[in-house]
Amino acid sequence: ATTQTTATVPPPGGLWGLTLSNGTDATNDIDISAGTATDSGNTNAMTLSGVLTKQLDAAWAVGTNAGGLFTGANANTTYHVFLIKNPTTKVVDAGFDTSATGANTPAGFTLKRRIGSIIRASGAILLFSQLMDEFLLLTSILDVDVSNLGTSATLYTLSTPGGIKTWPIMTAYSDSAAGRQLFLASPDQSDQVPSATVAPLFVIADNSSTPKASAVYPGLIRTNTSSQIRARADGINTGLTIATHGWYDRRGR
Repeated sequence: ATTQTTATVPPPGGLWGLTLSNGTDATNDIDISAGTATDSGNTNAMTLSGVLTKQLDAAWAVGTNAGGLFTGANANTTYHVFLIKNPTTKVVDAGFDTSATGANTPAGFTLKRRIGSIIRASGAILLFSQLMDEFLLLTSILDVDVSNLGTSATLYTLSTPGGIKTWPIMTAYSDSAAGRQLFLASPDQSDQVPSATVAPLFVIADNSSTPKASAVYPGLIRTNTSSQIRARADGINTGLTIATHGWYDRRGR
């Protein structure tokens, strides 16, 4: 934890440093680098002067190499990482919450800002590398593998943090009958039929006469808060495979 004694007038949405990384105990710990963030209400700048290590497998306690879980027991789910500050004591610390708004922050720590989100699966925090707003999984995950997508829109869940909207870094592969178009989109958009001639067009297409031709799409499409994107083909016998490599997260800006 850091005791911040100087008053600071922050710029709205400001965020510097505070990079997340897997700790020495990569299964349970997250290291947070030094940095500064404006709180979610844009009223105060919270500064962390040195590296802080918080433990996902222990109840929250102030300080480094201490528990970071705001509430409950750790589980396989998304955890949002918050920088927090007690305006009375001026102590700045951090921790983990299943709430994307930080609804369970410790008593007295009324200033907060989500600085990133992590995923725990199969009993361990997924290994990742962060550079500013980009989070890369060290091991990509095959999230979608269907042989016949069909002509109705379907939502597919990717390995990105839930509770927030992100831009997944992914590779989508289609193995289809000849002359098929496939459209991937955000659930925040209207459901639209892929086409070779009119909007919304397509993101993967096979316009050849050869059956079972293939195409690959590396792209970014905004998820909903359930980590889903929408997929729709214009004909049957259209396969879809998606591997997730990471995500972009604006982190409360």
